[in-house]
Amino acid sequence: MAGYKRRYAFGGRTGQDLKNSASIPGPDGIIVGADYIDCSLVDIPTEIRDVIGESSNDLGTIYTSSKVNKWSCFGPWKHEIHAGMLVHIIISNPYDMSNFCGYNHNAIAPGFMSGKPTSFTYTPSDTTKILSTGLQGGEIDFASMMAATHVKWVVRDGANVVGSTTVPLGIYLTSYPIIPQVTISLSGFNGTKSLDSRIYLSDSAQNELAMFPNTDAWTITATMISNPTTSQQGTVGILFVVGTSSINFNEAFTCNITNLTATNFQPYTKRINIQARVYNAAGTLIHTQQITTADYARNYSGTIGVQVDYGYRIDFIVSNYDSI
Repeated sequence: MAGYKRRYAFGGRTGQDLKNSASIPGPDGIIVGADYIDCSLVDIPTEIRDVIGESSNDLGTIYTSSKVNKWSCFGPWKHEIHAGMLVHIIISNPYDMSNFCGYNHNAIAPGFMSGKPTSFTYTPSDTTKILSTGLQGGEIDFASMMAATHVKWVVRDGANVVGSTTVPLGIYLTSYPIIPQVTISLSGFNGTKSLDSRIYLSDSAQNELAMFPNTDAWTITATMISNPTTSQQGTVGILFVVGTSSINFNEAFTCNITNLTATNFQPYTKRINIQARVYNAAGTLIHTQQITTADYARNYSGTIGVQVDYGYRIDFIVSNYDSI
């Protein structure tokens, strides 16, 4: 159609969607089709200037202004991939105001829509860990630009891929967020790991085309938490507590004391008190419990009275009841 520039819908949008979001030209300058809009050509730079909030009337200044929203699909640029990154190249030969037809000054940038995972804990018995995040696709036509049809999330331990997933981009403009979930294989994991995490745009064959915009590589820290541990500690004149103790996930404990020595380094055979102190994985005291008061025994068992979890610690504090 003479005097008009046609823009086609993408990413699940309709022609009416394009008109509703277009900042240039105004509504009277757009004819709507089922999957396209015909935009009347922009013939004065002040129309663009006023939309982007630029002060200059110079076409070159307006055209290359940092106030132009580069995340609008339609604008004065072309999108290319350089060194695995999506970049915007200004079309400058010549400056053509018609490139602003369909431009959306309020376009949302692609990137993270919810917080990205930066850490997780695992136990010695865990075999996998599932992580998820939320992305928004923004208003870039990835499929036409670079044949991108999927989002690919890859997590590596050094050079080894320990988790990878792909999810379709789908109708990302009208049904966002895009929610990839990746399953981390914990085979061979021990202690603390620093994992390299990256999200890519990929094709249907899972080839990594470019980093998903605004999602630079980041580190995910995996920390192993151990089974609950126990110890015996002497206090108030009791030293050198020797023995064994245990706790299980059903709260059952044992505390066996085989050697108590008083401050004068003589064997201590008199009555004792034992108090259990339970610390959570963060090291915070969450429970105390009196095990015995004025008892000659050295072996004890029972329940601790609080649900224990991985990383918990239980200290059995032994003190003398009779004078030393």
